[in-house]
Amino acid sequence: MKVYGFDDVDVHRGELRAAEAEPWGLRFPGELQARLDWEFMSTRFSEARTELVLRMEQQDVDPELIEGVRRLKAGWLPVEEA
Repeated sequence: MKVYGFDDVDVHRGELRAAEAEPWGLRFPGELQARLDWEFMSTRFSEARTELVLRMEQQDVDPELIEGVRRLKAGWLPVEEA
């Protein structure tokens, strides 16, 4: 199952990440999130994208980067192993 998230540096870069996680890993989401070293993690792309946009707006990131994240599609993200 895919999980989506970002760390604090990704907020300034406008980067969202995707990882393939074993279903058993989702039973302990805090542990998986720590292993990925992400500040935020979700199994839903739309939730992760929305949270990233909100944090980018709160930190006054460049509006062009924010707009790029808004247009981002889940299929465009490279998937790393969790």
